Amino acid sequence: MGVLALILSLAMDAQNPHSESHRQNTLSQIPRSMETALLHFKLDAQTTTYAVCPACNCTYKPTAGLNSSRTRYPTNCHNIPIPEDSPCNEPLLQPSADGQLEPIKIFLYHHFHDYLAGLLSRPDLEVLMDKPCDDLLASIGHPPHIIKDVWDAEFFRTFKGPSGQSLFIDRGIEGQYTFTLNIDLFNIEGNLQ
Repeated sequence: MGVLALILSLAMDAQNPHSESHRQNTLSQIPRSMETALLHFKLDAQTTTYAVCPACNCTYKPTAGLNSSRTRYPTNCHNIPIPEDSPCNEPLLQPSADGQLEPIKIFLYHHFHDYLAGLLSRPDLEVLMDKPCDDLLASIGHPPHIIKDVWDAEFFRTFKGPSGQSLFIDRGIEGQYTFTLNIDLFNIEGNLQ
């Protein structure tokens, strides 16, 4: 970003060396960092930072402080992991380098709509995301004998959308996307601790 400002400054000096106020006005509008540029053009993804209990992994959504832009979290975990047991009460916060309290452990949640918008803002990814529906439409009348992918299954050929038509085949110019949720909760080989 600094190199861009330097090049622009030199070009403006060569064009009109007497317009210092115009030059300063233009240069002041150039973001100084990538983070500033992303914020200015609203390209930064929206996220929420949850505090996570180091002992029981219970998550806590932040709350906005009154008359403050800082987020607040409970100081201790109040989760009851086992019914009829006492609360966990593990500390959730620790002092940061600037003396403020911050979560010991965090979970960064990326908001789904921003995530999807980020995918769709790239034409190369949008083409890849539309390809399964296009391939499904092309295979009507001669379905595969061996299912190698979930898109080869009969389910996607017959799944009805809100209009009563096949959602993934009759997509028109709209993108029709499916998502999976994968969870890995335990080690199938056993606990090796």
